[in-house]
Amino acid sequence: MTDTPEESRNELGADGAEAGDSALDETDGDFDPNDPNEFATPDPGGSLFGETSLFDEPVASNDGPPQTESLFGETSLFGTAADGDAPVDPADISKLISTGASFFAEGGGAKPVPQKPKPEPELGAEPEPVAVPDLVAGPDLGEEAPGAPNVEPSEPVAPEDLVDPWSEVLGQTEATRRLDQAAIDPVHAYMLMGSKGSGSYQAALGFAGLLLSAEAVRTGDAAGAARHRRLAMDAAHPDLVLIEASGQTLMVGDAEEIIRQASTSPVEGSRKVIVVRSVEIINEATIGKLLKVVEEPPPTAVFVLLAEEATPEIVTIASRCVPVEFAPVDPSVIEADLVGRGVPADRAAQAALASGGDVERARLLATDEALADRAALWQGLPDRLNGTGAMVYELVSQLRERMDEAQEPLEAAHSQQLEALQERIELTGERGSGKKELIDKQKREIRRQRVDELRFGLATLSRVYRDRLTLAPDPHAEKALAAIQHTAQALIRNPNEPLLLQSLLLTLSAP
Repeated sequence: MTDTPEESRNELGADGAEAGDSALDETDGDFDPNDPNEFATPDPGGSLFGETSLFDEPVASNDGPPQTESLFGETSLFGTAADGDAPVDPADISKLISTGASFFAEGGGAKPVPQKPKPEPELGAEPEPVAVPDLVAGPDLGEEAPGAPNVEPSEPVAPEDLVDPWSEVLGQTEATRRLDQAAIDPVHAYMLMGSKGSGSYQAALGFAGLLLSAEAVRTGDAAGAARHRRLAMDAAHPDLVLIEASGQTLMVGDAEEIIRQASTSPVEGSRKVIVVRSVEIINEATIGKLLKVVEEPPPTAVFVLLAEEATPEIVTIASRCVPVEFAPVDPSVIEADLVGRGVPADRAAQAALASGGDVERARLLATDEALADRAALWQGLPDRLNGTGAMVYELVSQLRERMDEAQEPLEAAHSQQLEALQERIELTGERGSGKKELIDKQKREIRRQRVDELRFGLATLSRVYRDRLTLAPDPHAEKALAAIQHTAQALIRNPNEPLLLQSLLLTLSAP
């Protein structure tokens, strides 16, 4: 009687399991891959395990119709024996199981480990602790990991332990107080307005130091904060960009450089400070470009614009900035600073008065041996004017000769700079040496020096007429002071120097 499919499966499963266990016990998993009998099957003409298909696919036979083959012989594990064939011998199945078990135990994997069933936990019992594998085991909570530094949160650096960013700014208490507050939560742009030498430039550098050192101060890195501030105050910080006019005015090329610098990422920190000097000399074609980048700055850029005054050309730009005003420094403050630097009291007083509130100019004048002679020449102009053009021409020539003499130390310094640059060019080549930029910079410095000298002379001359007004009303002195003021304002437009002086002296010589 032929077994039903269900009975065949039960019989094969039970007998196969017993035979497999017996084979494992006898062979203990030994397997010789060089022994062809290890791969022998009941049918030498079949496949590895007989004439079988791994996926119970019909296999064509030369003796008859296709038959359903299985992994364990000519009978499908889930089917019935082929017609006319005898049932599969359980011993053959046992040998196949034994062979497969030996193969996987030797090279294909480990023997299965029987698992003991876990008893159900009692109601209310505490769960057993789960063991953590060594692979992911780590130190206990709160225990310091081996080799790891014990990092503790740092306190912010105290203000008294930091470099003072305002050490070079004299007499501007209110302005520096506002910048201190602004550095706590900075916005995108500031405009510092004050005459040259009022301290606005030094304040811009100090403000940049505050911004660039903010992260180090917050994390308690006193040494890092001091470094950031010192570099900024020396105008040498990699995240501080200084922009000056490349010509007589701030041109389109200068604005494009501002945009390029603002668009690049900071080198060391999270922000970059861009200081632009003399914004008031911007030309009309440049206003739109500068306005756009100030209105829509990159998130990492902070602009600090410097201007002597808010001229009509820059009113729109100034309206996009936080204004901070710098008044001319009081002469008494300048005099005290010079005396503190070792300058004799009489010379300090003279330099302070002649500086017009310009601290930098006062320090330069205090070391100028010919300062007294030039001051005396300007002071004597009203008495020497006689109403003739010849005298005007003579006096203008003398003034310009003295200005040339005052320029000689600066020219000597420029010569040394060019010599050093030339030596470097001989070693590395002229391309990329910055020679053109250096020459342009020196031209601007000479121009600025002559303007400063003219301002010094005009300030000295104006005091002569003011002294006359203190003695008695003098219409001519009032007219002279107005002419001097007009001449000082004209300096910003880069006028012709001889014609400017001749026009002034002709006005002063008129009755």
